[in-house]
Amino acid sequence: MSLLNKKRRIYYFFTLLLSLFAILQVYIISLGGISLSLADVCLIVLLPFCIIGINIFHSKFERKTLVLFVFLSIQFLIFVLPNNSDNGEIMNTLHFLLVLFVLSIIVPNIYDKKLGIQMLVSISVMSSVFLIMQFIFLHAFDIYFSGQVPFLDYRTSVMGRTRPFSLFNEPAEFGLYNAFGLATVLYCEGMNKKKRIVNLVIISLALLLSLSTTSIGLLVFVWAKWGISRLNKVKISVLLQFPLLLSLFLFLGWRLNIFNTIYEHSIEGLFSGIYAGGLTGRIGNLSYAWQYHSMSTKILFGIGIVNLDYFIPAFARVYIYYGLFGYLLLTIFFIRVFMISNELGRTFILIALISAIFSDSIFGTQMLTYMPLVISWKNIKSLNLQNNINI
Repeated sequence: MSLLNKKRRIYYFFTLLLSLFAILQVYIISLGGISLSLADVCLIVLLPFCIIGINIFHSKFERKTLVLFVFLSIQFLIFVLPNNSDNGEIMNTLHFLLVLFVLSIIVPNIYDKKLGIQMLVSISVMSSVFLIMQFIFLHAFDIYFSGQVPFLDYRTSVMGRTRPFSLFNEPAEFGLYNAFGLATVLYCEGMNKKKRIVNLVIISLALLLSLSTTSIGLLVFVWAKWGISRLNKVKISVLLQFPLLLSLFLFLGWRLNIFNTIYEHSIEGLFSGIYAGGLTGRIGNLSYAWQYHSMSTKILFGIGIVNLDYFIPAFARVYIYYGLFGYLLLTIFFIRVFMISNELGRTFILIALISAIFSDSIFGTQMLTYMPLVISWKNIKSLNLQNNINI
């Protein structure tokens, strides 16, 4: 096998791994008393080959992510490592630094952006079909088909017999990933029309049936953003189809008792109800985050990615992990990346920032889902992706 073919295989497997990362991280592998996700194990094994596959003389770097990596590495060496004896928490911080290293140095050189788009759409559609099947069997026959491989150890955040979450860790994780898939299908407008409509219906329906507040919110946002940007381009005949589609989803929501479930997970949870604890994790625990630090150095620079007693969304975790300095740094980072991105990339960034109100999507392995595509398509303003990509 030629050296060129070997490099292409490395590019392929690396891109495939990042596309599947959100799914593979559900599975746990124990090595020498240390528990790692299957996704992390695969990345560690593949990383040396990725580094070898980089053309040293024509290497590229994602400078904004590299600056973030350098500054947070300094924060780790000065404020985290000397003041933290918990090996697990040190590993958590190192793990995020590994993610930034991959994004800033490996992704710009060997990530296959065309394959990345193909895989994102394919996985979104496949996982959406599986979730729809889960929902039907659960509500029609009281049978739950797990989306996890039975002979592997896995860790999920919710029990499967209440809400379907396909191949992911929880419904919100499914919603985040498939919001990116939905946006990609919407903005790749030149793909086969029938295939595009089918994909849009499947992904949108699955986001609705996931019964996740995060999924529903991102579903509405992605469609609204795309629709508003296309108002002056869409034909009247096409616009007339939207009320029909909306009526269909409203009918499904009523007949399948979806709206009542959403109410239980959101509005009712603000006051009481069986899901009140879930809302507390997103709203009620914020005071815990703001009062976490007492020393001025920790207020400014944080203490790294520590284990928390309560669930706290990402926009508040930034303060605990990286202090006010982290807020400033991450704000500048996302603004600069947003400014150089095309319409699809900007939608990805907005999806991540909106979901940060409900989840931990700003940092960590979630970045490996959307940032490689944002980085790969930066400064490419044309959205004629379909001319070069078969999806």
